[in-house]
Amino acid sequence: MTFSARGKLFHFGTNEFRSRSTPAGARLLQIFEECKKGNFASSAMFPTVFEASPSVEVVIDAFALLPYVTPRTLLLDVADPIRQSLQQDSQSIEWLCIALSRSGILDATQKAVWFYRDEVTVDSDTDLPYHLSITLEASVGDIFDGPQVVPDSIDEYEPARRQYDVVEYAKAVELKIDEIRANFPNSSRQSFLYGKPVNIEDLALNLLNTLGETYDNEDVVTARNLIEAFTGFDLSQFYKNIQLNRKPAAAALEQLFDEVDLFEFRPGVRYFFGREIPD
Repeated sequence: MTFSARGKLFHFGTNEFRSRSTPAGARLLQIFEECKKGNFASSAMFPTVFEASPSVEVVIDAFALLPYVTPRTLLLDVADPIRQSLQQDSQSIEWLCIALSRSGILDATQKAVWFYRDEVTVDSDTDLPYHLSITLEASVGDIFDGPQVVPDSIDEYEPARRQYDVVEYAKAVELKIDEIRANFPNSSRQSFLYGKPVNIEDLALNLLNTLGETYDNEDVVTARNLIEAFTGFDLSQFYKNIQLNRKPAAAALEQLFDEVDLFEFRPGVRYFFGREIPD
């Protein structure tokens, strides 16, 4: 992985992108470079990445980039063509759903739930509820926990494997989305994290305060990804050999506070490399 590798994320030399010589990889790299310049309309090319027989590496990288650079209306427009290109590949469709929810956009998150409802079987292992919870809940609650399928017998029960009643679960998530919309009148133009408009300054402060006392978890990954995507500041030091590297991570955040004015990033507004995405 390149865009999505923990040690690299959005900072890497183009010569490191192993798939750059393939049509799909070259198109993905073009979108990335154009969006760094502020040309977010280039994200309309995402479906062509998936039409060009991408490798698994390119698919993963495309879904890592998609939620952070694509304007709201374009994200909704490209989701269906990408889904069709995936040809009912349940794993790739789940990655698409996770990418849509990572954008923090409620309309895109709702579309992810619809895709999940239509494509993912009831007994599939899935990480989507976890990512939906990060977008929609202040803390772990109903979006993460269920409703789950109750097995017919105790012999079928697998404690480590969550199995969701897909139709009922989709209804529960849509109710949560409606609740957030009611609480935030401008929700259609905002990006959400933990059920509130994303605030990059608060996110960075909270991450700095918790780095010394937490093991690596999805909250750390989410915060680091958002901060680096929004600001364009290099946080590659967060990970070494795919393990969280606490002291260098804290030092990188301290440097971020010194060099970047986080007050310029308005709550709820999406940015990429310091440029506001026109949602």
